[in-house]
Amino acid sequence: MTVREVTQHNQANRHVQSNRNNAQNQRPKSVQQWSVVDVQKWLRRHCGDYFHLYCEAFLEQDVTGRCLVRMNENSLMRLGIVHPEHRQFIWREIAKLRLRSSILYLRDQERRMAENLNSQFMQGSPVLDQV
Repeated sequence: MTVREVTQHNQANRHVQSNRNNAQNQRPKSVQQWSVVDVQKWLRRHCGDYFHLYCEAFLEQDVTGRCLVRMNENSLMRLGIVHPEHRQFIWREIAKLRLRSSILYLRDQERRMAENLNSQFMQGSPVLDQV
């Protein structure tokens, strides 16, 4: 290999590594942005024992992420999940999802507030100068 080839190879490797790091640092899309397909993936992963029973109902009603997190037990009943154990299990998984989403949202808000305070401090905010 020539020096030029080695340099090009190293640059290509850095670019691939950079793309991997960016993909790892990116947070998955919020539940509010989930499509029907994303909900199906979630249903399969978190409610796998019941997926085959209810995946069609979720598809027929075009349940998106926004719809999913707004569901309650009555919504699940209207969706055709009449077995109380199944309904309770799926409802608990939805509640966990809702809680995780809320935690991520709050963390983002805290991070933004900290960044704003930092930038104000670095710029010598008049509010901080008066203290």
